Amino acid sequence: MNDNNNLRHLQNMLLAINRLEKFTKEHSLEDAMEDYRISDVILLEFENVANSANRLDSDYKARHSEIPFFKITSIRNRIAHDYLSVSLETLYETVENDFKEFKSLIIKLINQEQTTIK
Repeated sequence: MNDNNNLRHLQNMLLAINRLEKFTKEHSLEDAMEDYRISDVILLEFENVANSANRLDSDYKARHSEIPFFKITSIRNRIAHDYLSVSLETLYETVENDFKEFKSLIIKLINQEQTTIK
């Protein structure tokens, strides 16, 4: 896979992360538990992050082991195949507690890729 594809997938991950951060700030966990439309958006954006991570070149992921790509894609598999076992509380906590560092790593990789492609 070429670097442009990796860059595109990283950018898609960042877009979904930004949407998740915004949406979870605008809608509480209680809102999501009461309104399926809110929970569906959160689940969809988590899937978007994971799908984009899964589409990154495997060599690229291996070179960037500081990012837990396997954990990210395993979240997607749980959402897609074992939907009822997914805890909205855990997803909200993930956005609140883990995404700041994760997002900064993704931004760093995007910047590196943009520099490399130029």
